Amino acid sequence: MSEICSNKPFSPWKVEYTSPSVISQARLIPSQVAFTSEAFKTITYLHSHAPALTIAATLLDNTILHRRIREQGGAYGCGATYSSTLGHFYLHAFRDPHISSTLSTFHEAFEEVAAANSRRMT
Repeated sequence: MSEICSNKPFSPWKVEYTSPSVISQARLIPSQVAFTSEAFKTITYLHSHAPALTIAATLLDNTILHRRIREQGGAYGCGATYSSTLGHFYLHAFRDPHISSTLSTFHEAFEEVAAANSRRMT
C-alpha cells in the first residue's frame, strides 16, 4: 500500500497540437435520401442562458419545425437538438424533398422563437 501512496514525481499530460479551424461546408453524398442539417457552436451549460436554449430546441422541434418541414414540406422527419455539454445547437431533417426551403424554415423558426411570437407557434 505504501508504494501506491508514495509521492512520486508527476508531470501532467500536455496537449501539443491545435485543432484546425473548419469553415462552413456542404458535402454531397450519393444517396436516394436527402439529409439536411445546420449546426451552430454556442454556449455550454455553464452560461445562464443555457436553459433557454434547451427550451428553444423543444419549441422549435414541436411547434415550428415538425409542422412546416414534416407535415407541410413532406420530409420524413426533422428536429432541433441542443447539447449543453458541448455547446452545440443542431437542426436537422431527413428524407427531405425541399432542402432549400427547409434551410429557410430553420432560420425563420429561430426568428419566431426569438421574437416569442406565441400566436404563430400555436
